[in-house]
Amino acid sequence: MNSQLAVSVEKLGELQNADGAWSWYKGMQGSRYVTTQVMEMLVRLNALTHQDADSRMQPMIQKGFEYLGKQAAEEYKSMKEAEKKGAVGLRPSEQVLRYLYICVWMARLRLIKGEPVFHRQVIR
Repeated sequence: MNSQLAVSVEKLGELQNADGAWSWYKGMQGSRYVTTQVMEMLVRLNALTHQDADSRMQPMIQKGFEYLGKQAAEEYKSMKEAEKKGAVGLRPSEQVLRYLYICVWMARLRLIKGEPVFHRQVIR
C-alpha cells in the first residue's frame, strides 16, 4: 500500500469509535450519517478496484457494518412498536435503505463475516 493510502487509512481509523460508528471529528460522538457515507465509499472502493480490503481496513469495515446493522434493527423495532399502537404507512428511513444497499455490495464482494445483526434480529 502506498504511503498516501496508508496515511488516509490511519486517519480514517482514528475517526472510528469503539462502537463502529465514524464521527465528524476525532473525539466526537459517532454519526449514523457519517458512518453510512464512509461505509458506502469503502464498499464502492473495493468494488471499483476489484481488490480485497486492506488488512487494516477490514476490521473497520466489519465494525461499521455491525454498527449500521444495529441502528437499522433499532429503527425496525421502533416501527413495529408504532404499528402496534396504530400507526400506518410507516416506511424505513433513507439510512436503512442505504444500509441495505451496503449489504448487497458487501455480500457481492464477500466482505460480510458471519450473519449481520439486522438479519439476526429482523429477518428471522
